[in-house]
Amino acid sequence: MAIPTGFTPEGLPIGVQLVGKPATEATLIALAAQLEAIQPWEHHRPPIVNS
Repeated sequence: MAIPTGFTPEGLPIGVQLVGKPATEATLIALAAQLEAIQPWEHHRPPIVNS
């Protein structure tokens, strides 16, 4: 699973990929939820730049 873990000074997302053993999806989801609780990201949006 890939989750955002922070943002650059320009507002672009930085992510991490979590990988686990087969049938450990519940552990990955729990870890992702803990990371999101520490570093909320749901209201962040990267800037849209028109060319």
